[in-house]
Amino acid sequence: MKCRTARYNPHLAQDGSRQRLTVLESVSAFGTAVPPFVVYKGKGHYTGWHLETNDPEARFAYSKNGWTDDQLGVAWLLEHFEPKTYTKDPRLLILDGYGSHITWHFCQFALETNIHILCLAAHPTHLLQPLDIGIFGPLQHYYGKAADIHMRNTRSRVIDLY
Repeated sequence: MKCRTARYNPHLAQDGSRQRLTVLESVSAFGTAVPPFVVYKGKGHYTGWHLETNDPEARFAYSKNGWTDDQLGVAWLLEHFEPKTYTKDPRLLILDGYGSHITWHFCQFALETNIHILCLAAHPTHLLQPLDIGIFGPLQHYYGKAADIHMRNTRSRVIDLY
């Protein structure tokens, strides 16, 4: 099988050590960022998950599958986003429409704190979401390249399919 240049190598497979996690990110129109809110997959909180972070304001949580849930969505808004972005002026929060971002408690708190919510459609919007296009798309592209180079340079960990 041939593969085109700048494509992943179909003969390489990852070593199976990857774990799912979710990072809730928000950036203002001025370019300032709220520190990340990272959700790990797990049944409890393990300090070793984030020993290497250099952001003392980053927050860490866990869920059974590594995704946000209703409680984590509200916790992010109430304990993380609101204090970091507080102003008397209205704020616009653009969301991807994921269920944990639009619960009754989430929306009620947003109304009480002058946060206006704009929900994009839930699933077809990855190409419409501002952070996916401007930040995470290029990050994913270059991360993929770096991971491919790393896998090639560490053949002992690579499963060769041929």
